[in-house]
Amino acid sequence: MAGPRAALSAEEKLGQALFNEENLSLNHNQSCASCHRLKPLKSGKWVIIQRSFTKRQ
Repeated sequence: MAGPRAALSAEEKLGQALFNEENLSLNHNQSCASCHRLKPLKSGKWVIIQRSFTKRQ
């Protein structure tokens, strides 16, 4: 089991807020998190992953 995560730094809190902010989009209705997810790396850093979508017919 992983230990508790350290508190976020001010820069990390800003990044999290921007990643989840819907008002930055053209129509103010979606954030980066709407299409992407964050995946933790063993180094303690995070990488953005594109979500895969399938076309509906």
